[in-house]
Parts: sequence; structure tokens; C-alpha cells
Amino acid sequence: MLVFSSLQCYTTCMQTIYLSHLHDQAFRAKFHQKQLACDQLVTLTGRTSIPLEGPWRLCPDQYDTCLRAGWYAYTGKETTPVDCDFEFWKEVIVPSVWNTEHEPWEYYEGSMLYRTEFASSQKEGTRTFLVFEGVANRAYVFLNGIYLGFHEGASTPFSVEITASLQDRNTLLVCANNTRSVSSVPSENTDWFNYGGIYRQVHLMQVPPSFIRHWYVRLLDAHTLGIDIELSGIHDSVQVVCKELGLSLLLAVHDHTASVQVPFTGQVWGIENPKRYTFCLQYGQDRVEDTIGLRTIACRGNQILLNEKPIFLRGVCLHEDHPDFGRYVNENLVRRSLEDAKLLGCNCIRLSHYPHHRYMAEIADELGMLLWEELPVYWAIAFSDPAVLADAKNQLSELILRDRNRCSVIIWSVGNENPDTDERLAFMSSLASLARSLDPSRLVGAACLVNEHTLCIQDRLEACLDVIGLNEYYGWYDPDMGKLKILLEHSLKDKPVLITEFGAGAKAGFHDAEAALFSEERQALFYKQQFVLLLGSPTVSGTFPWLLYDFRSPRRMNKYQGGYNRKGLIDQSRRHKKLAYATVQTEYRRFKEQGR
Repeated sequence: MLVFSSLQCYTTCMQTIYLSHLHDQAFRAKFHQKQLACDQLVTLTGRTSIPLEGPWRLCPDQYDTCLRAGWYAYTGKETTPVDCDFEFWKEVIVPSVWNTEHEPWEYYEGSMLYRTEFASSQKEGTRTFLVFEGVANRAYVFLNGIYLGFHEGASTPFSVEITASLQDRNTLLVCANNTRSVSSVPSENTDWFNYGGIYRQVHLMQVPPSFIRHWYVRLLDAHTLGIDIELSGIHDSVQVVCKELGLSLLLAVHDHTASVQVPFTGQVWGIENPKRYTFCLQYGQDRVEDTIGLRTIACRGNQILLNEKPIFLRGVCLHEDHPDFGRYVNENLVRRSLEDAKLLGCNCIRLSHYPHHRYMAEIADELGMLLWEELPVYWAIAFSDPAVLADAKNQLSELILRDRNRCSVIIWSVGNENPDTDERLAFMSSLASLARSLDPSRLVGAACLVNEHTLCIQDRLEACLDVIGLNEYYGWYDPDMGKLKILLEHSLKDKPVLITEFGAGAKAGFHDAEAALFSEERQALFYKQQFVLLLGSPTVSGTFPWLLYDFRSPRRMNKYQGGYNRKGLIDQSRRHKKLAYATVQTEYRRFKEQGR
């Protein structure tokens, strides 16, 4: 019989505790039980908040030791050896992506730990929320060693109440993880760079005990204004004021909601005259304010109607990507993108293939630019997995709750280039239904499929959509441009058809008199030939060249691409306009002269 001394027993016990996490393959399960989802989201727009920007400490955690071994509970005052030292971690500025901060992290995929400290000045009787605008691709959030929750999805906002956990001095730790996964949205295989990090703003937001959670203002028709408000609190009324429209309403609250419909006699928001109105809401001590444009968007046959008048969408696609900043953007970068698109002759931008920063819709409202916003249901998704559907629905809900007061947004897209299977049809049709239930004032679209044998758009998802997107590259991947003419003739629908992608690659500065592949001349020729067919087609209600700027894609690795998708009309530096930019600009000027 083997007998241990007290010291031996203690040592063995401590070793067991220390090593136990190494064998736990399901260590994430307990964290995933507490999800930060759309039902906890609180509107940020129109409120004062404290930004938690600036220097944070950053450390890669390749083996997820923080979650496994509980680093989040460490205080830095431990008397036994620990494997992390917060003060030793690299300092970075948040928001940013880690890929551009440190060369060894450029292609890193996994967990990265972010840590910061902040003082609390919470007023008595207030409630405090943390609001994250974007963490790629998922986030585990800890405050003062207490686990707050988990969020899935890189591009949509989430919030969590921290009132009970707040101290005079606080430590916030976020485990950001960008691992690609077949059980995520998007899945593991995409055509853009997999950035990671807290790449959008983080806010500390204080509200009274009773507060406005969400609100929604839109035109129900050309002469009727609708307002819906979701509230959290005890007050029995909420005030709505829009001085310029002569509105001063006191609405009764029933079951934490208030709604009203009133006549509208004001001026609608439009591309040439982006008129907006300031709305103020007061609920007890809580006050929110926003500047909102009012317009209608609808379909009639294969036409899109903006404010009851037909409009042809002269568009372009855009990725959120910059050679110096990755997916981080600020207001200046967003404004530059919109200005480059307007100079091109665009009245609409397709935001590919995920929700972009809220700045995009806010500034588009100001400048008079329409937007197609998209969910990253991209290529092959695990359509039969209920958890993946729940994730997609949550991301769609968070996007719509964020942007449904933005008049520039006219289309919610539920996916791009997905295989036509029974599982995919059920998956995406449920997303379309959800979009309409949250926001019946906008159109629902997706990029659909082509039957290459019969050369026509053939996709069962069409029945669930208001607008049909068509991605085609005849003259590039398929050299036979003549197929496009046949496809357009075979695809006249009773719904609007938008050419949501078409384009050719070109390396900026590469010229060839014979228009060789990847030359600027070849790209310009492609667009000249395409527009001859598109301009004369009654099938097409809008065109979106792929795309405005070159962007990073690790799957693009020939000598011209070098890790970039080179189909941009402008190179990745955003300074060199390729020949095709002027070609598209000329064609769009011709479109406009012809009333399209």
C-alpha cells in the first residue's frame, strides 16, 4: 500500500487542478451557454457614450489557455506562478485589426486577448452597458474577472449590461477569435481576407433605469409616417418631437411598446436632394435624437420605384478593406469611398459581403447614396445545422436593428452564390421572412444562380425575393460574351433583375496594346463590351461592377494578383484609377442621359 504525505497529497492535487484543463476538449461549451444576442442590443445612435478607444494590451493565445485555465480571473497579484503577465503584453490601439499591427500576426488565426482598464463614474440610479460595434469573428467578454457573455459574428453590434459588475476601477478583457469554421456565418471558405480583432469602436453607455431600447421611423406610404418604439421601464408614455414636421406626440406605452401612424406632408429624401429631419424621443429621463430621411422603396413588375418613380441602379460593389488598416475604417475613409463612387456616376453601392461600419449608412444618408446591405451567408454554409441558422438570424436581426432608420439602405440581401438545395432554400427563405418581419419597408434580395445549360436565371429562392441578383463574368472566366445576350433574353422576370457582379481583373500600371489578361486595357475592353449588352436589355434594372477597390484575398495568388483580387476599378492604395474607371464613368453618364 502506497501512502502519501500531506505535502505529497497537496502537490498531487495541485498538479491535477493545473493539468485538468489540458484534457478538456469541450472547454468552450460553458462559455457558449451565455450568448450576447440581438435581444440584449440597445440602440447606440443618438446617445452620448464614452469611447473605450486608445491603448489596449494585446497577446496571442494560440492554445486558448485563457478560457481553459481561467486567465481572465487573474489580478496580477498572484503569489504562485502564472503563465500570463498583462503588463508584458504588446500595446496596440483599439479599434484595429491585429493583422496590420505586428508582422508575425499577419496571417494569424486563433484567439487574441485584449485587455484595458477604465474608471467608472456611474451616476446613482443609472444602468451601464458595454457596446461593441464589431469584433472579428467572435468575442468572449470578461469584466473584473466575471464572464459577461459570448458573441458570434464579426460585423454586427452587440451590447451587455455591466451595472452589477462595475467597480471604481475596472479591468475589461476580451478574447477575440477569428478561427474559420464550417459551423459559422460565413463558413471557412470565402474570397476575402480573414482579419481579426476589435476592429470597430467600443463604448461605455449609461442610461436611466427606464430607457428607449430601439425605435423605428419610416414612411408606410407616400403620405403616412409610421413610428414604432421598444422600451424598457415603467413609464406609461413616451414623447416624440420633430419640429420641422410640426410633430409633438405623447404616445401611450402598452407592453413596453408604443406605435403611431400620422399623415406625412413633408419632403421626401432622394438622391439629388437628401432631405432629412431631426427626431427627438423622450422617455422619462432618457432622450435619444437622430437625423432621419423619409422615402419609399418598392417594386412594380421589373422596375424599382424610389418615391414612386422608377430608378435604374447605377451601382458598384465595395469590400471593407484597406492595405494599411485592414477592415478598420474611420469616417474619412468611408466618406472617400462614397465620393469615389459618386464621381464614378453611381447612385447605389452593394456592400459586400457582410455588414459594413454604421458610418457607411450614416454618411450615405447625408450624401444621397443608396445601399444594398448583405449578410455573410456566402457560398457553402452548413444549411442543415439549426445552430448556424440561429447565428444567421441573429446577425441579420442585429444589422436591421442597427440600420433600419437609415434611408439610404433599400435592400437587405440574405446571401450570395449559394447552391440550390432544399436545405439552402429553407434556410434563406426563413431569413427573407425574418427581414420582412423586422422591416417591411425595404426590399429583400440575394445573388441567385444561373442554369448554364439553358442560360437563364434558375433558382428556387427567386420566389422568396423582391429583387433578383445575378453575378456573371462572361468575357472573363467564361470567354464567350455572347452567352450574356442569350442569358438576358431568357431571364426577363416579373421582378427586378440586378447584375450584382460583373468584372475583370487588372494589375494597376500593367498596360498592353493587345489587351492581355490582367492588363488595364483588357479590363476596360471588358466593360465596354458588357455595357453594350446591358444598356439595351429590358431585363436589367441595375448594374454593379465588381468592384470599386482592389482587396486582399489569399486565394488570388498569380503573379498579377499577389494575394489581391484585382478587379477593382481603383487599386488597393485608392489612388490609382485604372482605365476601366473612366470607361464605367462614361457608360454611367450615358445611362443617366437616357434616363436610367
